Amino acid sequence: MATWPYVSRTEQTAQLVSVLDRPASGPVVITGAPGTGRTAMLRTAVGLAERRGYLVLRLRPRGTAPMAALRGVLPPALPSSATPEEAARGLRLLAGGRRLLVTLDDAHLADHATLLTLRALNRSHAAALVVTRTTGERLSRPDPTDCLLYERGLVTLVLPPLGQRDVAAVLSRIVGGPVRAATTAAVHTLTGGVPRRLRELVDAGLVRCLTERRGRWETAEPRGDDPWLPRGAADAAAAARRAWSCLGLDLAEELCRLALWQRASAEIADVWAVVLLLRGRGGDAARFLERAASPRDAESDPAAGLEPAGLTFARALVAAFGLGRPQEAGDLLLTRALQAEDRDLRRDRHLAQRAWILALSGAVREPLAGLDRGDRETALFVHAARAVLAAARPEEAVFHLRRALAVSEGCHIESSWLPAHLRAELADALVRAGRSPDAGSGERGQDGVAAAVAGMLRGAAVARDAVQAA
Repeated sequence: MATWPYVSRTEQTAQLVSVLDRPASGPVVITGAPGTGRTAMLRTAVGLAERRGYLVLRLRPRGTAPMAALRGVLPPALPSSATPEEAARGLRLLAGGRRLLVTLDDAHLADHATLLTLRALNRSHAAALVVTRTTGERLSRPDPTDCLLYERGLVTLVLPPLGQRDVAAVLSRIVGGPVRAATTAAVHTLTGGVPRRLRELVDAGLVRCLTERRGRWETAEPRGDDPWLPRGAADAAAAARRAWSCLGLDLAEELCRLALWQRASAEIADVWAVVLLLRGRGGDAARFLERAASPRDAESDPAAGLEPAGLTFARALVAAFGLGRPQEAGDLLLTRALQAEDRDLRRDRHLAQRAWILALSGAVREPLAGLDRGDRETALFVHAARAVLAAARPEEAVFHLRRALAVSEGCHIESSWLPAHLRAELADALVRAGRSPDAGSGERGQDGVAAAVAGMLRGAAVARDAVQAA
C-alpha cells in the first residue's frame, strides 16, 4: 500500500477553517482518545494556515520544567524569571508582522508555564493557537491545558472513533472496490473505529485476508499454507464470540474467518462450526471439527478435563443436523454426560440437549423428569424438547415454549441462538392454537437467525425422511 487514505473529518475541518479565517479567535483544543487522529488533525490545521499566509510555529512537549516547550524559541535576552506575559511579547516579535499560528501536540504533556505563555499570546490576538490533548488517559499531575478551558472563543474539536461508513470508505480505497457490509462491520468491531488501530490491522496484513466475490470484497477462509494475521492487531476470536452471543450471524461469520487467519481456531471452534451449519455447510462444519483438537478421554485420564461444553454441543448439532446422524449425536452427548457424572449441572445439560436433538429428529422420547432443577440452561432444553414432543397439542407446546423463553435470558453462548428459534416456534404454535402471536416475537433483529435455524432443521428433516423411505 503506497499511501494511507486520508480519513475525512469534515465537520472538524470546517471549524478549523472558520477559526483561521477570523482576524481574532480563541484557542482551538483538539481532543480524542489515543489513536483517533489528533496529530493528523493538527497537520490539517497547519496546511490550512500555510495556504492562508500564516507563519507556523510548531512546538512539542520537552518535559515539565518552566518554558521547556519554548526552549530555543524565546529570545535569548529574555530572563529566566520572565512572566508568561513577557514571554508572549517576545514571541510576538517572531511573526515579523505576519499572523502567527502556534501548534502544540500532546499539550497535556507540556509544562504549565508554556501553556500560560501561549494563552497570553492568543489573548493578545497576535497568534492563533491550536493544541491537542488526549482523553481517557490518567496523568500524574494536573493537566496544563486546563488553563484554556474557560477562554473566550474557545473551540473544542472532539475526534470520535470512525463510524462504519468511514471504515468502509478507507477499506474501499485500499482494496480498490466496494467492501461487503458485514466485512466492514467486522473490521469496525475489531478496531473500535480508531484510525490508528485500523492502520495497524491493515499493516499487519488484513488485505491478504480479503477476496473479491460478486463485485465486493469480503473475508476469505484461509488455506493451510496462507500466512497468518498477527493477533496483536486485534483479537478476532473474542470479538466473534461477543458477536455470536448477540446473534450477529453475519458479523460472527466474518469475525470467525479473521480469527482463523489469526490461527485461533480452537477459541472459536464451537461458534464457527454452528455458523457453518446454519449456512447450510454441514459437511464443512464436520471437517472443521475433525481437524479441531480431539477431546481427551476423561475416563482413561481422570486428571484430564472434559472439552468445553459448547464444543461438545456443536459436535452433536453437526452430527444430527449437518450429517443426518442424530443417534450419533445422542450417543456423544450421553457419553459426555456419563463422563461428567460428578458435575451434576453439566451432566444434566448434556442429557437435556440430547433429549431436544432426539425429539427434533423423531427418535425415541427421552426421560426428562428432574433435569430442569437448578440450572437455567438445562431447563431451556428440557422445555424446548417438551414443546417439540407436544407439537400435536398446540396449547401445551405454547406453555413449554413460553417457559423455555422465560429461562433463556442470559443463557450460555452455546445456545444463544436457540431463543430466536423458539420465538418463531411460539408464534407458529399460537396460530395453530387459534390465538394471536405475541407482539415482538421477532424482536432484536433475530429473524435472520431464526430463519437459518429453521432451514437447518428442515434440511435435517428432509434427509431423515429420505433415509426412512429408503
